[in-house]
Amino acid sequence: TRAIIGAPEDRYDDVGYVGATRVYQINDWLCGDLVDDFDGPLGSAWVPIGCSTAASGAGELILSALEGCSVAGIRSEREQLMLCGDFEITVNWRLGAWPEPSIGTDRAVQLAVCRANNDSESNTLAAIGRVDAWSATSCFGTPGEYWAWFDPMVWLGMPPDPCLTSLGTTPAPTTADNGVFRITRLGSSITCSYDEGAGWIDLAEEAVDDTAVFVQLFASSQGIPGQSFDPDPAPFDVAFSNLRIIDLSGPITPCPADLDGSGDVGFADLLSVLAAWGPCGGECPQDIDDSGDVGFADLLTVLSAWGPCG
Repeated sequence: TRAIIGAPEDRYDDVGYVGATRVYQINDWLCGDLVDDFDGPLGSAWVPIGCSTAASGAGELILSALEGCSVAGIRSEREQLMLCGDFEITVNWRLGAWPEPSIGTDRAVQLAVCRANNDSESNTLAAIGRVDAWSATSCFGTPGEYWAWFDPMVWLGMPPDPCLTSLGTTPAPTTADNGVFRITRLGSSITCSYDEGAGWIDLAEEAVDDTAVFVQLFASSQGIPGQSFDPDPAPFDVAFSNLRIIDLSGPITPCPADLDGSGDVGFADLLSVLAAWGPCGGECPQDIDDSGDVGFADLLTVLSAWGPCG
């Protein structure tokens, strides 16, 4: 099941109320919570990326890369699901068919958040992943390491050491084939963490901007710079489960009578109701009680909410 929760002033198609918070179907963009247990087919909020297959059901998202495929993944659809403000994202990961990388290649499974105001699917703001590499002398160690990446990406040295790294990266060795990734944004700080069952370990933290982001879950097989230009041709697959995106920006008090979005209910909102008086066709925010027309009930709602919202 998938539940999305947001503030009433966000754009939505109503499906009901939970306390003072509306639960709605995603329509344009979201600042709120999301829970996806992957117990059914992927919804339209998710878009496959790369040359893989994505199968959701029975509590797991299985990403399978075909022979010669370099990226297997999904991303949230920008027109339906973008995240803003402070948030915490957690997701369980599990390696499936995961052969040792071939000569000159590495293999990784990652959780990432990418800038939503950019058309590129690779415009990563922050990411955490478990990486295996063919050679300990490459960008990544062996048998495996946790890595974090942040924008801006920078080159570590110059050729013949052309490894793409980023601010704040402190690799941590691992042999785990499953665990949990977490990305947390609080203000201008993003922290990448992992848990192998013994508690959270913060891998890296960096200062970044508070741009809206979309989410990526993916695995990749890449050629190591300076050693190979081709990905590992062997098929591979990974599983994700228990995706949780939690809004940490604090509760938003509904204020439907604040029609102009000023933060308080006043004369401008009163005049807006009077100007729209009568039957309401189409989108009509002055019809606060959703009765189909703007009338005395809406006027009384404005008067009773007079003053600052919240």
